[in-house]
Amino acid sequence: MTARMLILGSYRLCEKIMLAAYLNLLWIIFTAGGFIVFGIFPSTVGLFTVIRKMILYKDHDMNIFSEYWRAVKKEFVKSNAMGFLLTLITLLLWLNFQLLQITDGIPHLILLSIMCMIGMMWVILLFYWIPIYVHFELPIRNVLSAAFLIGLSNPLYTILMILGLSVLYMILLIVPGLFPFFSISISVFLIMKLALKAFERNQKITFRNEEKK
Repeated sequence: MTARMLILGSYRLCEKIMLAAYLNLLWIIFTAGGFIVFGIFPSTVGLFTVIRKMILYKDHDMNIFSEYWRAVKKEFVKSNAMGFLLTLITLLLWLNFQLLQITDGIPHLILLSIMCMIGMMWVILLFYWIPIYVHFELPIRNVLSAAFLIGLSNPLYTILMILGLSVLYMILLIVPGLFPFFSISISVFLIMKLALKAFERNQKITFRNEEKK
């Protein structure tokens, strides 16, 4: 019985490893299919969508490629619009950090403190915007505010995301050969899993919208 359970456990582990590698490959393919610039955001949204369904519904018979392709097609325009907007804002924040180098003294410390606070809030928003986008039927204009609200009200899950991703990328730095096979898919699984926990904890928060099916 013990040997049988060991074999079964090993088979399931190998199955999950192959699934993670397959999802990572799909992300690379769809990102490259959009010439990277126009593919990275729809492909990432597609990956979050598929992993969300796996976590919530445990549908092992789901046609992963079809679900992924359907999500990429459906969200191509909106995900690119939001992705480019967030990228632009991120670049502006980075530019502001660079401009702080030309200041000194007390003004430098005050501005640096303000920018650090804004930067931390922005990181929180970036962690949650795609999970919220794929989980709730929200207008685009409400996605970012909802991401900030849930992220701020769930510091534990946000910290766990940061710690989990840090550990993952330390492992990938030690074994760089794993990077093209597991880096994105495991990262997305970790973020989506913790985000769903945060959503459960904040069920009383009213978005006036339903979860996506």
